[in-house]
Amino acid sequence: MTLLANLIVTSIMTGIIWLVQLVVYPAFREVSQESHSSYHQRHVAHIGPLVVPLMVIEFILAALWTWESPEKLQIIHLCCAIFLWLSTFLIQVPLHQKLSLRFDLSEIDALVRTNWIRTILWTIKLIIISYATFQTHQ
Repeated sequence: MTLLANLIVTSIMTGIIWLVQLVVYPAFREVSQESHSSYHQRHVAHIGPLVVPLMVIEFILAALWTWESPEKLQIIHLCCAIFLWLSTFLIQVPLHQKLSLRFDLSEIDALVRTNWIRTILWTIKLIIISYATFQTHQ
């Protein structure tokens, strides 16, 4: 059950992060300076309640899966989850805080560039959990 729940939540988060990486964050560049503040506030207000609970659930599921079967694959999967949280709260959140104060193309570029960390990590997590699910259900 933990494996399937993990697959579902990680799939959702991977889809969200690819959408954010390829569509949402690059669109920040297109918003006028006059509209930037309200646009960014709306983004943060709507994305937070969606992704924060999913990230918490995903982390708990990754920890449970590792606790149930502490093998190499599970440990790598959990490490990805840890690095996702670190990247989010040490890199992306501070960039969003700066962007909430003012429109800055260099900060937007930094957000797009550094968000590849999370995009890649969520993709790796999805590959791992998909592989494990496939192996379990053969």
